[in-house]
Amino acid sequence: MTTQADALALGWLSALLGLAPSTTGAFSHDGESANLEGLACAQYRMLNGHAEGLAYCSEDTDPLLERVMRQLGFAEGSVRRLPCVDGRLDAFALARRVRQDRLAGRCPFCVVANAGTADTGAVDNLVLLAQVCKVEGLWLHVDGSRGAAAAMTERGSKLLRGLAGADSLALDLQQALLQPHPLGCLLLRDGAALDETLRSRSAATAHDEAHSHSITQESKALQLWSTLKACGAEPFRQEADRRMRLADLAEAWVRRQTGWQIMSRSQLGIVTFRFKPAGVSEHEADRLQAGLAAEAQRKGLALLSTTRTKGRLALRLYTTHRVIDEAELQVTLQWLLRQAALQQRRALREASRSQHDAQHDHREAADTTF
Repeated sequence: MTTQADALALGWLSALLGLAPSTTGAFSHDGESANLEGLACAQYRMLNGHAEGLAYCSEDTDPLLERVMRQLGFAEGSVRRLPCVDGRLDAFALARRVRQDRLAGRCPFCVVANAGTADTGAVDNLVLLAQVCKVEGLWLHVDGSRGAAAAMTERGSKLLRGLAGADSLALDLQQALLQPHPLGCLLLRDGAALDETLRSRSAATAHDEAHSHSITQESKALQLWSTLKACGAEPFRQEADRRMRLADLAEAWVRRQTGWQIMSRSQLGIVTFRFKPAGVSEHEADRLQAGLAAEAQRKGLALLSTTRTKGRLALRLYTTHRVIDEAELQVTLQWLLRQAALQQRRALREASRSQHDAQHDHREAADTTF
């Protein structure tokens, strides 16, 4: 049952994200459970609760999707991962694959779009995907656990244009709204879908408690309601905008450095880049990134990790997982510059040593021949 605090918090949240006033939903344990509930709604609405349909997503979608589908009873192979264009799901490839699967006797039912991928922060073309879903009769679920909250800002609302066209939207509010405990949220364009899902699940779980998910737990909205009531939305809007600006600063810094490449531009607080000085092969550059990331981890620089983009290993700078400031960012970037130079000198010494050893072995082989 939705409490008054739930209803108020959901209404405020929907308004902040630019969603329709009729939007409804429920709170859950975290972003993953919100995604599970959104797909459960799609399952009950589009497949009448059966688990024999196909869901479609981009190749960059979080691997957790397969786990969520298994939890809902779907078999292996129920997720179709399709190619990306500039990090976004190719809507034309999607439409073609859906039609091919239907001709083969399969049952497409859902598209899972990204409002901020884990690796690069990329946002799928939500407007175009909503059009495909409307034509093909599919449910559009948006995983916004990493980036959808940016829609409360002017810049983020442009990046996330079309968010209101989603049938369901999953959020992780612990990261987005700085909540002290895990808190997820599922927002739905048609609240009846949630009611249908809960009724169907309630009947099913009368003899099987294994399908009882976090959405039926007691309300977790009070903490969010209290925060919004006390502080208003503006502090969260400013923080979201500031985090995106920090990633912009990091991108601009990388572009000014010799021997560095931007692999994916700043999006929703994530930028990926690569240290590749002149004369260094792609394989050697991969080793440099791995070395830099390992040193960053040893030093405790939480902003940096690695990811694969465009087939190569890249450094990933992520400014939205906790509160940081420009000073911490500058410390990280200056450390990175010094460490990269150190790694390069080390690599050159190793290459020189290997070349010397090879020449020595060649001379010994020649002497043996005589």
